[in-house]
Amino acid sequence: MPLTEANRIPTATFRVQLNAEFTFRQLEAQVGYLRSLGISDFYLSPIFTAQAGSTHGYDVNDYTRISDELGGSAAFERLADQVKEQGGGLLVDLVPNHMGIAGDGNAWWQEVLEFGPASDYAPFFDIDWQAAGGRVLLPILEHRYGRELEAGKLSVRFAGQRLGLGYGEIRLPLRPASQAEILRALAGISQLTGDERAQAAAFADQLAAEPDRQRTRKLELQVAEWRATRPGAQDALEVHLRRLNGLPGNAPSLRELDALIDRQHYRLVRWKAGVHEINYRRFFAIASLVGLRMENPAVFRETHRLLETLLKAGRVTGLRIDHIDGLREPEDYLRRLQGLARPAPDRPLYVVVEKILAPPDETLPDSWPVQGTTGYEFIFQVAGLLVDPAAEARITATYRRVTGESAT
Repeated sequence: MPLTEANRIPTATFRVQLNAEFTFRQLEAQVGYLRSLGISDFYLSPIFTAQAGSTHGYDVNDYTRISDELGGSAAFERLADQVKEQGGGLLVDLVPNHMGIAGDGNAWWQEVLEFGPASDYAPFFDIDWQAAGGRVLLPILEHRYGRELEAGKLSVRFAGQRLGLGYGEIRLPLRPASQAEILRALAGISQLTGDERAQAAAFADQLAAEPDRQRTRKLELQVAEWRATRPGAQDALEVHLRRLNGLPGNAPSLRELDALIDRQHYRLVRWKAGVHEINYRRFFAIASLVGLRMENPAVFRETHRLLETLLKAGRVTGLRIDHIDGLREPEDYLRRLQGLARPAPDRPLYVVVEKILAPPDETLPDSWPVQGTTGYEFIFQVAGLLVDPAAEARITATYRRVTGESAT
């Protein structure tokens, strides 16, 4: 696609790394000054909700919300409107290849861990359910599983309104049938009233059937409300959880907890095990970034709904696509992307892709509806221009002297 076909061609782009220390509002205060220097377009790092505390934004947790840490939707709209009023444009960095799954901020991933292959979101992620015994392998433990279990580092506990499995600051969901097991145990505690025992048994029966996501959420809220308004039930549950969590260092007392963990839709292993055993596609070797099946139309639709709104409103005028080589069908993806919002009937959206072209001969496919790459090949050329090969011998000698190693 010739460069001249795009609706808006940046002439001088200013790259902005957004995070909690530099938000939409702070950039808004600089727009006038930067425009006076000749900046035509502002290229923003990812703007959608990422892992809490993320300094870069490429570990997206939620494509349907603009990050509150960056200022939220209202602040972004003010920024975009000001840039537009001054004749500028906003390029947004988009991450279609993977999502961040560290912590419990990714609701889609949490539902996969809770409901397994039956989750509506299971097809969203590139998971091999045939491996690891039909479970998701989670390489999150500091030491081997048995050692962490015996040390008392794994425990069932309430986090907010839901029962879950805790490991340090990490909270993992329990499948509904496991929550049912815990509540059913309360039905046999004589200290509770007859009504409380009956209610615990009723909750257990409903959760044991592994209801759908919406029904499960409703039941979890009902359990939380029942627990909060019945001190006897809350006390009995806490006593039961202390017993279930066992005594650190006492293997017999941990057998019930071990069995419960073994029935989840995930398997916990030491972080090093992820190198060879992991059964989901990730971004390079980063286990906290899970690959998305962007070739699935439902995945594309859900991850691009908000972006489509921003494009149609003219608040986003161009895109930089992160890690295009990670997609199974990159050309098809780019064509669907162009179909989201065409600024003018005969003028496509300005799109560049992050792709490292192997020197000296690799080029972008002519059929891709993009205006080019992000420029790694240019960096290669500049490095070749500025680095003097005659200095290689001195650099090698310095390396050997400093490290004591032989250069290869």
